[in-house]
Amino acid sequence: FGSITEWYYRWLAGIRPDPAFPGFREFILAPSVPAGLDAVQCTYRSPFGNIISNWKKLDQKTVRYELAIPDGSRARVSLPLNSDQRISMIQKKQENAIPVQVEDIQSGCFMLEAGKYYFTVSPAP
Repeated sequence: FGSITEWYYRWLAGIRPDPAFPGFREFILAPSVPAGLDAVQCTYRSPFGNIISNWKKLDQKTVRYELAIPDGSRARVSLPLNSDQRISMIQKKQENAIPVQVEDIQSGCFMLEAGKYYFTVSPAP
Protein backbone atom coordinates (compact mmCIF):
# COMPACT_ATOMS: atom_id res chain seq x y z
CA PHE A 1 0.00 0.00 0.00
CA GLY A 2 3.01 2.32 -0.25
CA SER A 3 1.78 4.19 -3.31
CA ILE A 4 -1.62 4.90 -1.70
CA THR A 5 0.03 6.27 1.43
CA GLU A 6 2.38 8.42 -0.68
CA TRP A 7 -0.61 9.78 -2.67
CA TYR A 8 -2.37 10.66 0.59
CA TYR A 9 0.64 12.56 2.02
CA ARG A 10 1.78 14.21 -1.21
CA TRP A 11 -1.52 15.11 -2.84
CA LEU A 12 -4.42 15.17 -0.37
CA ALA A 13 -2.35 16.62 2.48
CA GLY A 14 0.12 18.24 0.07
CA ILE A 15 3.26 17.47 2.11
CA ARG A 16 6.14 17.26 -0.36
CA PRO A 17 9.90 17.41 0.03
CA ASP A 18 11.80 20.18 -1.72
CA PRO A 19 14.76 18.57 -3.56
CA ALA A 20 16.81 21.74 -3.00
CA PHE A 21 16.50 21.28 0.80
CA PRO A 22 16.99 17.60 1.71
CA GLY A 23 15.57 16.30 4.96
CA PHE A 24 12.56 18.65 5.06
CA ARG A 25 14.52 21.74 6.19
CA GLU A 26 12.28 23.46 3.65
CA PHE A 27 9.29 21.71 2.14
CA ILE A 28 6.09 22.25 0.18
CA LEU A 29 2.55 22.27 1.60
CA ALA A 30 0.05 22.23 -1.26
CA PRO A 31 -3.08 20.35 -0.13
CA SER A 32 -5.74 19.29 -2.64
CA VAL A 33 -9.44 19.62 -1.84
CA PRO A 34 -11.26 17.30 -4.26
CA ALA A 35 -15.02 17.14 -4.69
CA GLY A 36 -16.60 14.31 -2.73
CA LEU A 37 -14.14 14.44 0.16
CA ASP A 38 -14.95 16.55 3.24
CA ALA A 39 -11.78 16.40 5.34
CA VAL A 40 -8.19 15.20 5.60
CA GLN A 41 -6.04 14.81 8.71
CA CYS A 42 -2.37 14.12 8.16
CA THR A 43 0.76 14.16 10.32
CA TYR A 44 4.16 13.45 8.78
CA ARG A 45 7.16 12.80 11.03
CA SER A 46 10.05 14.75 9.52
CA PRO A 47 13.60 14.86 10.94
CA PHE A 48 12.66 18.25 12.49
CA GLY A 49 9.40 17.09 14.05
CA ASN A 50 5.77 16.65 13.03
CA ILE A 51 4.42 18.38 9.95
CA ILE A 52 0.64 18.73 10.13
CA SER A 53 -1.61 19.34 7.15
CA ASN A 54 -5.30 19.04 8.02
CA TRP A 55 -8.25 20.52 6.19
CA LYS A 56 -12.00 20.40 6.48
CA LYS A 57 -14.80 21.74 4.30
CA LEU A 58 -17.09 23.86 6.46
CA ASP A 59 -19.52 24.24 3.56
CA GLN A 60 -19.32 24.13 -0.25
CA LYS A 61 -17.37 27.39 -0.47
CA THR A 62 -15.37 27.45 2.78
CA VAL A 63 -12.38 25.34 3.80
CA ARG A 64 -10.49 25.49 7.11
CA TYR A 65 -6.81 24.47 7.13
CA GLU A 66 -4.59 23.60 10.08
CA LEU A 67 -0.87 23.59 9.26
CA ALA A 68 2.09 23.02 11.58
CA ILE A 69 5.71 23.57 10.63
CA PRO A 70 8.31 22.15 13.04
CA ASP A 71 11.14 24.23 14.53
CA GLY A 72 14.17 24.42 12.26
CA SER A 73 12.17 24.19 9.04
CA ARG A 74 9.87 26.29 6.87
CA ALA A 75 7.24 25.64 4.23
CA ARG A 76 6.21 27.03 0.87
CA VAL A 77 2.42 26.94 1.06
CA SER A 78 0.02 26.88 -1.86
CA LEU A 79 -3.69 26.84 -0.98
CA PRO A 80 -6.43 26.38 -3.60
CA LEU A 81 -8.06 29.78 -4.08
CA ASN A 82 -10.57 31.18 -6.58
CA SER A 83 -10.67 34.85 -7.57
CA ASP A 84 -13.91 35.29 -5.59
CA GLN A 85 -12.42 33.93 -2.34
CA ARG A 86 -10.27 35.37 0.43
CA ILE A 87 -7.89 33.88 2.99
CA SER A 88 -7.74 34.76 6.66
CA MET A 89 -5.03 33.42 8.96
CA ILE A 90 -4.52 32.87 12.66
CA GLN A 91 -1.01 31.99 13.85
CA LYS A 92 -0.22 30.26 17.11
CA LYS A 93 3.52 30.00 17.75
CA GLN A 94 3.39 28.55 21.26
CA GLU A 95 0.77 26.65 23.20
CA ASN A 96 0.00 29.59 25.52
CA ALA A 97 0.47 32.35 22.95
CA ILE A 98 -2.42 34.57 21.95
CA PRO A 99 -3.28 33.96 18.27
CA VAL A 100 -2.56 36.84 15.90
CA GLN A 101 -4.96 37.25 12.99
CA VAL A 102 -3.51 38.45 9.70
CA GLU A 103 -5.73 39.25 6.71
CA ASP A 104 -5.06 39.51 2.97
CA ILE A 105 -2.76 36.64 2.12
CA GLN A 106 -4.65 36.69 -1.13
CA SER A 107 -2.26 35.07 -3.57
CA GLY A 108 -2.65 31.70 -1.85
CA CYS A 109 1.13 31.12 -2.22
CA PHE A 110 3.42 32.17 0.62
CA MET A 111 6.19 31.06 3.01
CA LEU A 112 5.60 29.99 6.61
CA GLU A 113 8.19 29.76 9.34
CA ALA A 114 7.94 27.28 12.22
CA GLY A 115 4.65 27.47 14.10
CA LYS A 116 1.03 26.40 14.03
CA TYR A 117 -1.38 28.16 11.69
CA TYR A 118 -5.08 28.11 10.91
CA PHE A 119 -6.39 29.39 7.60
CA THR A 120 -9.90 29.84 6.32
CA VAL A 121 -10.58 30.15 2.61
CA SER A 122 -14.05 31.61 2.17
CA PRO A 123 -16.11 33.71 -0.25
CA ALA A 124 -15.03 37.35 -0.38
CA PRO A 125 -17.52 39.70 1.27
